[in-house]
Amino acid sequence: MVDRSFEEAEEELTSLKLVVVREEIEDSEISENHVVRQNPRPGSMVKEGSTVRLFVSQGKEEVELDDVVGMHIDRAASHLRGQGYKVETTEQETDEESPDYVILQEPEPGTMVIVDETTIHLTYSVAPSIRLRDLENVRESEAISYLDDIELTHNLSYEHSDTIESGRVLRQSPSPNTEVEKGQSVSLTISRGPEPEPEPEPEPVYNYEVRQEIQMSTEEREAGQSFDIRIVYRDHTTGGQEEVYEDETITDTKLYSIPLVTSPSQNGYIKIFIDGELEKDLGPYEFRQRN
Repeated sequence: MVDRSFEEAEEELTSLKLVVVREEIEDSEISENHVVRQNPRPGSMVKEGSTVRLFVSQGKEEVELDDVVGMHIDRAASHLRGQGYKVETTEQETDEESPDYVILQEPEPGTMVIVDETTIHLTYSVAPSIRLRDLENVRESEAISYLDDIELTHNLSYEHSDTIESGRVLRQSPSPNTEVEKGQSVSLTISRGPEPEPEPEPEPVYNYEVRQEIQMSTEEREAGQSFDIRIVYRDHTTGGQEEVYEDETITDTKLYSIPLVTSPSQNGYIKIFIDGELEKDLGPYEFRQRN
């Protein structure tokens, strides 16, 4: 009678004028409503009217499914697999839950299930992905504002470029259209514009101090005379253009000390005017190589 349906076994035993008693037991191998064993055993000699006890399978044991919603996906999956369930997982993008936590399970918690015949489907949260826009040639402030708005951090570096205007993004990492997650860092290289031309080597110079005295006689002083003095010069510091060193009126003898700076490309010259008339035209004072 083992592994036959209860109805089939009962019909056969009843036809033999035996009394059938049914007793249900749990069994993980024999299908539900099928005979697991009998008492007396098969082949035993019994009288008519004897009782035969049939132990009938209730099927595999059902258990109540645990609630793993709100658990970290790794912990939840490990917990269920440890109980013998098969587990399948699915991601779902959401801003409403922390990433990697179970937000839905199927079958629902509390459902009565047979462990080795049940697959648990877990849906867990992941941060929404962001497709990074192309920031090349965007102004630095605009690029930073964009990254702040989508909750990405930034790392800035700077270098010269002949093609991208100063203050604009030269390149980025990750590259445009890459999918990134909130909080991820984006590296921006900002252009400083073309590299400046190297400063020319300064010309060597030689310094003079030209001393010139404007004299007034005793008679001129006693007579209360005065001289209008105008001194102009040109040298390396003026780029060869005349500039006024002194323009004043004197009533006594005065010594002037006039500095000149000369270079290989520019000599020095001095002109002294008294009362509007050219009194002295001095120069050239040439560059001298220092030893």
